[in-house]
Amino acid sequence: MDKAIAESDAKLWASFREWMAANSSPWLLWTLHEQHNNHKGMLQVYLSRNHRGSPFWVMLEWIAEHGLGSYGLFYVNDDEESESSGNVFRVHRIMNGRVDQLPDPFFGPIVPNLEPIHPYDRNLPGDNEEAT
Repeated sequence: MDKAIAESDAKLWASFREWMAANSSPWLLWTLHEQHNNHKGMLQVYLSRNHRGSPFWVMLEWIAEHGLGSYGLFYVNDDEESESSGNVFRVHRIMNGRVDQLPDPFFGPIVPNLEPIHPYDRNLPGDNEEAT
């Protein structure tokens, strides 16, 4: 059984690499680790694009369709989404051959909960103490 699973995994990974080569984008960076510690088939994806016209979404659908046992979470802050006005993240989940969009319970709404402060504009420990 392990041999059949390993062969099936290798075939899926090769197909994924072929698909990604044919659908590459300079905005989409990815790394597939066939084996990492006790895990197999770990995909890391990085995307910096402010438009939905990206192969990322098609890639998620490809994975859901071809890698039915695949699962993962993708956090997206879409400033073009009219409902959130860019103020919330959405979670996209791959599981059981589907891609679902879910509300994010951790990062949203971004404002007023997240206050980005530049390191030079914050008080550090000892800033208010007089020099001795």
